[in-house]
Amino acid sequence: ASVFLPEPLREPPPRRPIEDVTSDCHNDTWYNKDLLDNATMYIAHIGYMLNASQTNWLFPDLPGFVDIFVFNKTRCIYSCFDLELLNETVLGGGLVLCNPTAPSTTPAMLSGDTGGWSGSTDGVIRAGAAQQRPPRWLILASVAAAWAAAAAAAEAAAQKS
Repeated sequence: ASVFLPEPLREPPPRRPIEDVTSDCHNDTWYNKDLLDNATMYIAHIGYMLNASQTNWLFPDLPGFVDIFVFNKTRCIYSCFDLELLNETVLGGGLVLCNPTAPSTTPAMLSGDTGGWSGSTDGVIRAGAAQQRPPRWLILASVAAAWAAAAAAAEAAAQKS
């Protein structure tokens, strides 16, 4: 016996390339820090998204042209990526942002590494709360230089009068 299935059950519809982009969540920190710092990666990644959504970004004379660098906002203190504009114009609002990771609830004193250090200091403390004092010889040398300059100025003033 043979069973015939209706056509929609036999073959799924072909997958669109834009579904590969919108199926995973995207980290906005990666766009703002890593992607904008690397021009080659920026053009490759955003170019793939524009190609997958069938958006013209290569030929400005043709209709529907989108400049690939329009997503780089320069109104920020540092350069930042306009993920909202990309989501609205290119992806049709289908972009899903990843939820930020929850902050650690472990106290800092319980989260040290194997050497017992907390954080990423590698056992070296790079800055302290107290201001570093200059060496004593430097203080004495600067006081002696100031005293000598004052004595020379007083002697020059005495010779003038």
